[in-house]
Amino acid sequence: MDRITTIFFDAVGTLIRVRGSVGQVYSRIARHHGTPVEPEELDDRFRNAFARRSAAPLPKDAQAGAERWWWFELVRETAAGLIPDSRIKPYFDELYEFFGSAGAWLLYPDVKPELERLRAGRFRLGIISNFDSRLVTVLAELGVGGFFDRITLSWETGASKPDLQIFRKALEDMQAAPDEAMHVGDSVSEDVNGAERAGMLPILLDRRDTRREWTRTVRIRSLAELPV
Repeated sequence: MDRITTIFFDAVGTLIRVRGSVGQVYSRIARHHGTPVEPEELDDRFRNAFARRSAAPLPKDAQAGAERWWWFELVRETAAGLIPDSRIKPYFDELYEFFGSAGAWLLYPDVKPELERLRAGRFRLGIISNFDSRLVTVLAELGVGGFFDRITLSWETGASKPDLQIFRKALEDMQAAPDEAMHVGDSVSEDVNGAERAGMLPILLDRRDTRREWTRTVRIRSLAELPV
């Protein structure tokens, strides 16, 4: 731990969460456009569509507007057969704008106090996330964007966690050696596995305390338990 100078965080599920659920937001906005749909069905559809589309992130040299198109296709797949084609475009526009603002998100209660503590110490802070460029605005509006020296996004690197490329890019941007860096996240497949492969110290954030038998790496239930 004495070698750690740089701490990276995942974003969604680690620092922020959706107000309610994705399905609830999609359902509420669908009603605005005259189409009532159950939140549970939209949650399931979104989860499946996101898993399929996340296997092919945007290339690093994607043209301007490509990430918006990526999300449009995901929303269209999620809502297929539920929302008329004539209403998909305005429905998507409202969703995209909403999820790019602080109104769609909540900070976990431990985030700001712990970021303040870490910044007051010897640590440089960064983010490694599969979110898109809207994350920068969301974090700024939530009052925590200024804590981070660098935000590394899959949309910029052309690789999504757990791909080694995105971790290497984050380390390069922060000028940190792998054994000087820690990565904190809530996903075993994306955060723990990716950080391990990159030679970083992985910390599993288990906010719901569902992995009590976990021993492979350090497991914490709150950022207040970070071993630094």
